[in-house]
Amino acid sequence: MKTRIMSSDDVRTSWRGVMDEVMTGGTVTVERYNKPIAAVIPYEAYLAVQQALEDFFDLALAEAAYAEYKRDPSTAIPLEEAIAHWQAGDANDDANGNGGNNGESDE
Repeated sequence: MKTRIMSSDDVRTSWRGVMDEVMTGGTVTVERYNKPIAAVIPYEAYLAVQQALEDFFDLALAEAAYAEYKRDPSTAIPLEEAIAHWQAGDANDDANGNGGNNGESDE
């Protein structure tokens, strides 16, 4: 994947070219005062990064729960209770209208 570095002024004046670059699989790093401030990447790459971050945070939560269990095994709950709690959380999220994702896409 090729990366093009552009100033924020250049990006502003040639946005169509930036979109063309990204549509062909490239990325554009946007700099302001010679410091990177943003990256424009293909949407499919964005989705992959978003999923990787979600997986990373899920793993961190699981590791924290396991560490807590190892520290104090009495904190464990039966699987059925955990599933019921999880499902109740989903039902509460649905009732609040956010589907459990705080208004963000599941993609």
